[in-house]
Amino acid sequence: MKFSTQTDAAMKICLYLEVHRERLVSRFEIAHAIDLGHATVQRLLADLAEANVVEARRGRYGGTRLARQLKHVNVAELIALGESEGWQFTECDRRADCNCLMAGDCTLNAMFRQFQASFMQMAEGWNMSDLLNEHVVENAQRKAMEWSERNPNPHE
Repeated sequence: MKFSTQTDAAMKICLYLEVHRERLVSRFEIAHAIDLGHATVQRLLADLAEANVVEARRGRYGGTRLARQLKHVNVAELIALGESEGWQFTECDRRADCNCLMAGDCTLNAMFRQFQASFMQMAEGWNMSDLLNEHVVENAQRKAMEWSERNPNPHE
């Protein structure tokens, strides 16, 4: 099973924002921290804002912060957000012109859909605060320090 970049990034964004809860964080800093392009981060922040996971303030002194406590952000919610285009398990999922020997009655797809349902049921038992640990905090603080050293006046 492979998750999209959006799923992975959504979780990292939430963890990063939790560590820096006391301030607004720019999308550029977030992009630096999770090593993604600004446009990708901006699209993902818009999706997270629409889901009421983050809130954003526009303008020169704007930025993003968590809208909810991490314990109220479910892992399954972020997976569903990141995988909104649908999980693609087999060739039939990825190509309209699938000509595989199982086309029309794909037992692989049926099996993988059961796996997906079981996985999502398990993910519903986790919230994002379960994923926050000392190592994540240290790395998020280090990334913020790197960012501030490279950008001494982030609002210019």
